[in-house]
Amino acid sequence: DQTLTSCSDAPLNASFNSSSSVAAATYNITAINLNGLTVSAGGATAANGLAANAIADDAFTNTTNAPVNVIYTVVPVSAAGCQGNPFTVTVTVNPEPVVANQIVSACSDEALTGFVLGNDANGPDVASYNITAINLNGLTASAGNPAIGNGLAANVLEDDAYTNITNAVVNVIYTIVPVGDNGCLGNPFTVTATINPEPVVANHGKTVCSDAPLAVNFNPSTSIAAAAYNVTALTLNGLT
Repeated sequence: DQTLTSCSDAPLNASFNSSSSVAAATYNITAINLNGLTVSAGGATAANGLAANAIADDAFTNTTNAPVNVIYTVVPVSAAGCQGNPFTVTVTVNPEPVVANQIVSACSDEALTGFVLGNDANGPDVASYNITAINLNGLTASAGNPAIGNGLAANVLEDDAYTNITNAVVNVIYTIVPVGDNGCLGNPFTVTATINPEPVVANHGKTVCSDAPLAVNFNPSTSIAAAAYNVTALTLNGLT
């Protein structure tokens, strides 16, 4: 009998143990007890005349909150056709973290302050995150360091900001793989950052006489319309 340990959805990369008497030429898998798991790769089925590495590509999905054993029952067969007693291969499949897709909204050039990547409420805790792709959809980063990388913390996105001077909302989409505290990788999830556009108003000037009202409006925005204006500074240069 032999035992193996694997992560959810990871191939076993193992061969059957060798015989301690006459060599086994082939193997017959007579039963597989999945214990509620599903096969995600490889054959993982009862069959005869198999090679020693027949289960190397097999993988199983475990999205529970605990390890689950998959048990093969296998009969070794010699070159002369003699069958040995059945042996078992018990594969302990550790669970993968499952993280739901997330959505966050921000204004153009506004950081994703306070945003935290999701965890698995029912499975293994997420120890770190791997960002595998970022779709900017034409925007540029104005703050933070949005980049592909591994071993990242849950608050890795909170400093990221993007400039949107179009006339519509633009989504920046992160693709992220969670890594459980057991070392197992979960399926990718997405974080969609909805970036609302900023108004873009051109500088302008006017000449008037002393004590004459300006009689001027602010220039219109060339992107999204400006609903209001904040005057943040006024330099009088000695005038009253």
